[in-house]
Amino acid sequence: MDPNSICRKTKRLAGKQAELCQTEPEIVQEVAKGARLGVRECQYQFRFRRWNCTSHSKYFGKILQQDIRETAFVYAITAAGVSHAVTQACSMGDLLQCGCEATRSRAPPLPPAIIGSE
Repeated sequence: MDPNSICRKTKRLAGKQAELCQTEPEIVQEVAKGARLGVRECQYQFRFRRWNCTSHSKYFGKILQQDIRETAFVYAITAAGVSHAVTQACSMGDLLQCGCEATRSRAPPLPPAIIGSE
């Protein structure tokens, strides 16, 4: 889907989110890809349930307005899909806005006093 049409259809964005939507179409495209990945994974995980994470807006929207475990799962799996898609695009060099390093560094080990204290 075209990032510009995504930004036009998404009316709830404000502030920095709306700005990002207008100025960073490459990131918006990866976010949309990640959201689709999350929905597909949700459908797979719920495939044998009465509610199978259908993406039909009539039902999907109603689920997201309720405080139930399915809502929490949809938000979590969608966030994971978005994180995965953006991270993968950064790692592959598809997003120039990323600050991915070529070398991986490890955090220094914690002193023994911190590890054993409570």
